[in-house]
Amino acid sequence: MTTELWITIGIALIGWTWAIAQFFYKRRWQKKDIIATRRYDAYSQYIRKCEEISENVRKDPQAIFDIVPDSFTRILTGDKDNALIELNEQLLDYVRRSASSLSIVNQESTSLLLIASKELSEKIKEQKNLTTDFSNELQNCLNKVNTKDGNSFKILNTIGQDKRWERFSSLNTEILTLMREEIDIK
Repeated sequence: MTTELWITIGIALIGWTWAIAQFFYKRRWQKKDIIATRRYDAYSQYIRKCEEISENVRKDPQAIFDIVPDSFTRILTGDKDNALIELNEQLLDYVRRSASSLSIVNQESTSLLLIASKELSEKIKEQKNLTTDFSNELQNCLNKVNTKDGNSFKILNTIGQDKRWERFSSLNTEILTLMREEIDIK
């Protein structure tokens, strides 16, 4: 065999090896792109849902402004006892509806656990635990409220007076930062 034949065979082997290596690298990159796309879609959907809930909560205070004038009108016209009881009931219902948004966020975060990294999963689980803890505390307080006794509403003052709200805020920032890192947005 001549040198030219050996060089040709060598070049062919190097070419085939390079082509096979590129094929496997391309598949790996495509898998990473698919995972990043799925994460982007899931994270975007989660953030949109949180924004939607936040927007509803921001719009919902208007419901309080509709409740209060009617009650005060009835109080001023002489139906004081019934108006105050109804006002208490309507405000308690408003608090219950506001608390339901936490359970929606909790449900949405469950789907993120399927695609999130280990570090992000730990943060999401911590957020779920904080949300569950807060919801349980709120439910216990709401069960103790008596709509006929205005002083029983004072128990609601204790909710959120701890480090939990600060942790909610910082944890949300940490989760968003990790999401951005996972989908390669700096």
